[in-house]
Amino acid sequence: MSGRPVTVLVALLCGCAQPDVRPSPPSVSMSVEAAEAARAALVSKEPGSFKMLHQVVATYQVQKYLMSGYFLARKDGSFRVSATAALGPKLFDVAKLDGRWEARVYLKDFAERFDPTNLGRSVERIYFLPATGPLAAESGSWVSRSSIAGEGDIDAVEEWREDGTLALRRKRYYRAGKQVVQVDYGKLELVQGSWLARTVHLTDSRGFSLELSVTGYEPGFPVPDDLLRVQGL
Repeated sequence: MSGRPVTVLVALLCGCAQPDVRPSPPSVSMSVEAAEAARAALVSKEPGSFKMLHQVVATYQVQKYLMSGYFLARKDGSFRVSATAALGPKLFDVAKLDGRWEARVYLKDFAERFDPTNLGRSVERIYFLPATGPLAAESGSWVSRSSIAGEGDIDAVEEWREDGTLALRRKRYYRAGKQVVQVDYGKLELVQGSWLARTVHLTDSRGFSLELSVTGYEPGFPVPDDLLRVQGL
């Protein structure tokens, strides 16, 4: 017997040589068909309209702004968000109705730092613009992707959902294959058959971020067109 086989045999016997065993990726607990059905059930139970109240921390170039947000929305993607500063003065109204934006800023100092339409787009990316592609199991989660048309700074969206519940945990937006926005959803609560994230954190690659804490939620709150229009325009 040559020296090489003897050396290998001795190493194996003394435990010095270990086989190359790589951990398998985490698996999911259901079939693709079951996951698709669970996602469809969640979407079907989303309210046709709702009202939310938020406590908000907006950060831009390390400067933080504290505000309270009032959010009215419909499942068709129309919404209005209003914000007041922590000490009381109203900051802005921004709305999207039938695909058209309306915005009004009430505080000059705020207007010099923030474009309210960009804030509105951030809220839209948190609560709307879903990934509608087929689900695929990745790293123990369910992931879907789809393209987005008509947006200048994003062209694709990706959603990560929990195995089992199919609750939305993360969204990522891309432009030309590069991630530009990430949204993380926390403190999930099941409300009338759909998942509500009590905390939301959006990070934009342009140096902007939003941290939302939901302090009030009323699914089914009536939201006619007149409540979505920005007053004074």
